[in-house]
Amino acid sequence: GGKELGYGSDLDVVFVFDDSGEADPDRAFEAYSAFVRRLITWLTVRTAAGELFDIDTALRPNGNSGLLVTSITSFEQYQRGRGSNTAWTWEHQALTRARCCAGPPALAARIEAVRKEVLAAPRDAAALKREVLAMRDKVRAARPVKAGLFDVKHSAGGMMDAEFAVQYLVLAHSSAHPGLLDNVGNIALLQRAENAVLLPRGVGVAAADAYRELRRAQHRARLDEQPTQFASGELARKRDAVLALKQVSLNFAPGTAEAQASKQAADFARAMQGARGCGVARFGTVQVDELMTLERYSHVMHLTSEVSGQIVEGKTPIDVLRATL
Repeated sequence: GGKELGYGSDLDVVFVFDDSGEADPDRAFEAYSAFVRRLITWLTVRTAAGELFDIDTALRPNGNSGLLVTSITSFEQYQRGRGSNTAWTWEHQALTRARCCAGPPALAARIEAVRKEVLAAPRDAAALKREVLAMRDKVRAARPVKAGLFDVKHSAGGMMDAEFAVQYLVLAHSSAHPGLLDNVGNIALLQRAENAVLLPRGVGVAAADAYRELRRAQHRARLDEQPTQFASGELARKRDAVLALKQVSLNFAPGTAEAQASKQAADFARAMQGARGCGVARFGTVQVDELMTLERYSHVMHLTSEVSGQIVEGKTPIDVLRATL
């Protein structure tokens, strides 16, 4: 669903049908259930050439204890939290990566509409943070890694940490930033989150680059039929970039002085780049000493070099720019 299928990945599939035009809904349910069971058999049968796909249906409403196929009305009610049978937060995390891959366009549009509605629903940020972290700890405990080794997917600083951070950002901020609702993959969503100042400058891009390299390492290992666990120091820089993302994504609050300073630094850098080309730039009246509060994050060190160390306390960015043009 997240458009990041790897070699050896299984397919998490949810089967939804529309019985609104059926004279006998019970009969429709039986027919769709029989068809889905046969479809799964076709996809998973082992032949001389191997197996086509490994299918996992545990993400359907109520998991393995739920029905194999779900009507669109029941799916909507379950995801929206109406009635006594409602989705858990981890199921909404999975919904961030969901997309329709086959079926009538009208049904696909209805599924996508409820997906976006549910993801953009208001949430208590503190409660969401606790639930996401609890689920991440649960998943990690189920996939222990030997000491001295780094699993590119399951270890702390691995791909799952990046994915959980993205899912948190989507659930916490997509109501105010609808661009996060698009199913464009983790790398693009990290870049969008940084552009929306939901992350300090540089953190999202660094984590996106690290995620790309971790996936590349996983692909290479699986193609060579090798383990996806490496010596702990081999991918340390990538691991650290993801760990920084995890820490910051859960604690960096938009609207705070830190977030505002990060936005000012980003605006200043963009304007500096534009000024080189045309000699014209527009800035606000923010003081440079306010920008320098970002030094503790090391996100504006390049700004000082951009103006040859001529940033002077009390001067505005436009004064500094004029002195360097």
